[in-house]
Amino acid sequence: MSTQTARTQYEATDPMPEEYRDLLIRLLRIQADTETYLLFPKGWAQYAHIANLAPTLEDRVKVAQYLAEETRHGLIAYKLLRDLGVEVTEQEFEGEHRNLYVFDKWLESWTEFGLFNFLADRVGRFQAEEWIDSSYLPLARVAPAIVRDETGHGNAGFYNLRRICKTPEGRADVQRLLPQWYATALDMFGRSDSRRSVRYVELGLKRRTNGEARQAFVREVEPLIRELGLDVPDVTSLRKYL
Repeated sequence: MSTQTARTQYEATDPMPEEYRDLLIRLLRIQADTETYLLFPKGWAQYAHIANLAPTLEDRVKVAQYLAEETRHGLIAYKLLRDLGVEVTEQEFEGEHRNLYVFDKWLESWTEFGLFNFLADRVGRFQAEEWIDSSYLPLARVAPAIVRDETGHGNAGFYNLRRICKTPEGRADVQRLLPQWYATALDMFGRSDSRRSVRYVELGLKRRTNGEARQAFVREVEPLIRELGLDVPDVTSLRKYL
């Protein structure tokens, strides 16, 4: 983990350097865009579709709970933006050009939803952990609750995949889909050589660079993949951002 340089802590009403404010707003916009995607027609249709794929009534209830928790995370980010004086208009909120990345991918099966929870939501937990001791104090305050939710989502994905992998057919299906989802999750951290990620650390908005966070993710998730009886994909295969 990187050693943070000495930095000032800020509340929403405090004057702050322009670079700090710009990076903070960028971080919050990405968080808000991805999480509130579920409120719009395609996202809503996707999660209704996933609920219909759920193998049990209990699983369907968990999908509904998941939807509520992720949406709440997005609304928290929008509130933090508004507290900074960045008003999100209805037109912008419903805009087409939102930062979605993995969240805009249609999930075809319950197995894919399990992989999404296990990998993508685990990345979400890693990202939220960066904010726990953030120099922006309002973000530090909300981080533990988001980490708790994302931990639950990642664990739920592992549990569902473990159920699926109990049959040879299910395990083969997970193994078939795993390389693309693993690559996607690794890419969610961004470029390892990103100068912006270094500045986030130097300013105290994050604790680790993109590359450091990704390496920690790999160390955690690869033993879990093996525990499921699966082969770990090559970490460089199908990647966009190394």
